[in-house]
Amino acid sequence: LGGQLSTPDRHRLLALAARHAILLVENTTFAELSFDTRQPWLADLAHRHADRPMPALISLGSFSKTLDPRTRCGWLWLSRPEQESPLGLQAMIRARWANGMGDMPWMHAALSELITSGDYGRHVQRMRRCYARRLERLRAHLSAALGDSVWLPPPSGGYLQWCGLPSLEARQLEQLHQDLLDAGIATLPGSLFNAEQSGLRLNAAQLGEEVTQNAARPSDEIPRQQEILARLTAHLQKALAQGEG
Repeated sequence: LGGQLSTPDRHRLLALAARHAILLVENTTFAELSFDTRQPWLADLAHRHADRPMPALISLGSFSKTLDPRTRCGWLWLSRPEQESPLGLQAMIRARWANGMGDMPWMHAALSELITSGDYGRHVQRMRRCYARRLERLRAHLSAALGDSVWLPPPSGGYLQWCGLPSLEARQLEQLHQDLLDAGIATLPGSLFNAEQSGLRLNAAQLGEEVTQNAARPSDEIPRQQEILARLTAHLQKALAQGEG
């Protein structure tokens, strides 16, 4: 839903997993794109409180979300020595290389240089501001067009927007998802993420900035991004009308 688990809840989760010897796999792929203060990773807490019982923990991140999907590269952090881990790091590396046909060492070297130079951190800072503006534009557009019939909670980071549609049943949501796919708009049905709230997950990464009319852009031109927003809105309005009927 675009939110973050609070620090006290993270402590409780770690304690619960340690008590029952549960392996935790923490997916932090969007954590670096937090708009405000990033909550500490589970790995951070495990490192700071090494005196407490901690569960087996694997944290993973992905440069595909912060840089480019074509990087096909990420990072792993293990809370325990490899020989104690249920999933050894070297075994993961061998499996990844076998699956990726050797992968791209030159990409790994470029990413390493990008990080150590500080350019990666500056890039992430820019993208945080960029995605915050794009998500705000998406929420403003849908709120103006659909009003209270949709629930658009402001996410705390990333570029994904939850679009709650409480008046639609599961069958209607699946049909809306398929209709949007047929219209060239990819979403993910909310049933994959939330069993209680009905809705869709929207992606604002490619939305771009607000387009204004100027001499270089004819006033009768309909920018592609505005056209996509119009198609999205039309399908949502149609589905909501059918749900009310």
